[in-house]
Amino acid sequence: MGRVIFMCGPAGSGKSTVARDYEKQGMTRLSFDTEAWSRGITVMPLPSEVRAEIEHALRARLVELVRAGTDVVLDFSFWSLAMRDEYRALLRPLGVVPETVYLATDRATVLRRIGDRAARDGDDFTLSAELAAAYFDHFEAPTEAEGPLTVLTSAPAATMAVLFDPEPETWGLRGDPHLWRELREHLSATVIPPSAEAVPGLLYAAVRELTGLDLASDPSSSGYLEQYAHGGMSSGMISLDTWRQRLVPLLAERARAGAGERAGERAGERGAGR
Repeated sequence: MGRVIFMCGPAGSGKSTVARDYEKQGMTRLSFDTEAWSRGITVMPLPSEVRAEIEHALRARLVELVRAGTDVVLDFSFWSLAMRDEYRALLRPLGVVPETVYLATDRATVLRRIGDRAARDGDDFTLSAELAAAYFDHFEAPTEAEGPLTVLTSAPAATMAVLFDPEPETWGLRGDPHLWRELREHLSATVIPPSAEAVPGLLYAAVRELTGLDLASDPSSSGYLEQYAHGGMSSGMISLDTWRQRLVPLLAERARAGAGERAGERAGERGAGR
């Protein structure tokens, strides 16, 4: 018989991301959301009669796949003990003990992710902040008493400040390290964008906000800022060329490398949990 995994967690916890990884490993993914999207439904929550129709189809498909010996990941919410028990009862006559993979993502991260959604596909449905909060607050977390359980925790999202350490060994002009440190403080609460390609634009905007200098349009190679003048030759001078050509690309590359490391850590956690 096939292996079955219950993806378990409130909307925005990261279930579909993990489920797609299992899919890449050869499992068949079944999802309420993608099934609804394929039917032209782009608004959540689903009407009760539509949900019942989709669930009937997915349950039949699940039984068919398990009987064929196919491994299946159920990308549902499995928000309640009752729902999980219902599907365990469905699988019991087939000789399958399902595994539960619980995404124990914190509330702030869940709500931020929901707010960032853009309704691009069936894994990206938008929800109101109120509904997302209600889903989180009424979620019933699984326990080991239910059966095989893997808990994946989500570390707090990394902020831009981590990209600024360590500092470069060399600078362009004397004001550059002062701007570097001010940017680190200014962006200390800003989450690193999912795509490293967005980092340069974010940095350019921050430099413009802090200094009035525009790295994108100013043709000058340097600029003077009195607040960075602390004595010495080139005191208070910012090398715009150094920021454009070396420092901004350095920070973007650190963001790109960090994203790869975090993805590797998540994969390691999943492998260790099985």
